[in-house]
Amino acid sequence: MAFVAALPALAGALVAAFGGGAEGRFRSGLAALAVAAAVFAFAQLTLRQAVASLAFGAAAVGALLWAGGATPEGALAALVLCAGVGLAALGLAELGRVVGAPPVASGAVALALLTAGLTGLFWADPLAERLPRAARWGVRQALLHLDAGTALAYDAARFDRLLDLPVYATVPLAATSIERPRAPVTAALWGALGLTCAASAAGLRTLRRSTTARRTIGP
Repeated sequence: MAFVAALPALAGALVAAFGGGAEGRFRSGLAALAVAAAVFAFAQLTLRQAVASLAFGAAAVGALLWAGGATPEGALAALVLCAGVGLAALGLAELGRVVGAPPVASGAVALALLTAGLTGLFWADPLAERLPRAARWGVRQALLHLDAGTALAYDAARFDRLLDLPVYATVPLAATSIERPRAPVTAALWGALGLTCAASAAGLRTLRRSTTARRTIGP
């Protein structure tokens, strides 16, 4: 499992070989987060394996950013974001399996949700425009707080993603005074989702076992 847990950092290191500086750190970290989402969405782990793999994988991503020139605070931000994303992937996929979805399908749904979370910057505006005017700003802000990629850019890589020319020219909210996401908040939101899903899965599994036991024993 150590090799699997190291895959996010290995992917980030591969991307880092093609560029340095703040933008290079950002792209490296983003690749690591994307691979972490995929790895943990499809991994079927025991509780002990999940804890060990999350800890090792997140620490490796933090070390990768630090080796690429991030500050200690930036490396810690990358670590907590990787842990939050990985925990969300594990919890979402586990809940899907418990409710009866095939493992591949539950992993795919978990990965799709996390991919949306890593790219919220690009679809926050189109979604908000479909809502009543009074709700648009709040929806944009909420979706940006869930965007782990943008949180990584600012807190881990020190890369101003909203002012990056391709983003600034194509994403309307980039030109506004919207609040930048913070890694601890974003990681906590995804981590809380993962824990909630994992707890729900454990509760459903326990309920099924008790129901099966009562049926076996009979009246």
